[in-house]
Formats: sequence, structure tokens, C-alpha cells
Amino acid sequence: MTLATILFGFSLAGIFRSLVVEPGSLVWPGVLGNTALNHTLHSRKNTLDLDTKFKMSRYQFFMIVFCGSFCWYWFPDFIFPALGYTFICWAAPNNAVVNQIFGMKRGLGILPVTFDWSQIAYIGSPLVVPTWAILNVLASLIFWIYAVSPAIYYSNTWSSAYLPIQSDSVYDNTGAVYNVSRVIDKNLGFSFNSTKFDEYS
Repeated sequence: MTLATILFGFSLAGIFRSLVVEPGSLVWPGVLGNTALNHTLHSRKNTLDLDTKFKMSRYQFFMIVFCGSFCWYWFPDFIFPALGYTFICWAAPNNAVVNQIFGMKRGLGILPVTFDWSQIAYIGSPLVVPTWAILNVLASLIFWIYAVSPAIYYSNTWSSAYLPIQSDSVYDNTGAVYNVSRVIDKNLGFSFNSTKFDEYS
């Protein structure tokens, strides 16, 4: 099934090649980073003959950056994980509003000053995406997360203030985490029971 899906995608790309592959304007910039790196490391062209102050080879520069990145990765994740936390939540750890606005796990994560590259490049590397795309995402983030979400939450629209401002859990009508085991029949292969569902809600 997986092979059929992949081959189907290749065949569609081949059929619509003149529309979705050949035009240069349809190249997504995320692909260009890996392409440029592979081309640079495998190019036979010698750039050391040029009259520049930079006398290091491409491979040497890549290895220095690679080793530096490898060493830095250990700091935010294992040696000093506090580099990925918000400092405002440290100042007021018991303040619910501060943690709802600035918290990274159960809050909106506003003002996330971090040196953790895995958080910076969570959606995609900012080094290969064009500036207009980054600014578009930033404007949308400021509008929806910094302005609209707190306004809806703190005005209690749709009774939203009874729930956490951000969570990956599902809640019942009392504000507790939804207990799925109360609405299924374990004896019938974990199937849904509508009677138990009506009694639970």
C-alpha cells in the first residue's frame, strides 16, 4: 500500500510536470538548503584560488559549524535546560495569569526568548525560508495568539475561562479531564456505549 501511494504521487508529478515541477517560481525554499549543501560539499570547483581573505575550504567550514552545533545542542537539552524556559514564569511561578500568558507548556508562550535551536526551528528552519514568509507567520501569530486568543479567553466567550487556555487534553462538562474508559465496553472489545456516554455527560 505504501509503495502504491508513493508511485501514485510520482505518476501525478509526472503527468502535471509542466504545471508543478518545471516552473522555477514553484520551488519551495525548504528544499534549497539541502540542495545547496550537497552541491557545495560535492563541487569540484576550487574556490581557494580566488583573492579572498577567507582561505578555509568548504568542507572545513562545514565541519567546524557541524561540531559547534553538535556541542551547543547538549546545553539547552541536557546540561542547562533552563535556556529553553521563559524567565517571566520564574519570577512568578504561582501566578496563574502569568503562567497562562507566558508559560510554554500550558500557556500561550508569549515572549519565548530561547537559545534552544529545536524550539526555534520547530516548524521549519528559519535559515531557508524567505523573509516574507517569516513575516507573514509572525503577523498572524501576533494577531491570533497575542491579541485574539487572550481576548476570547479572558472575556469568557463560549465559557472558555473554565478550561485551561491551552491544553492537549479533552475535557468533560465539569472541567475535568475526559475519562474515556467510562464510555466504552471493555467486555465487547472496547466498543463505544451510547448509554454510558449519556450517563457520563
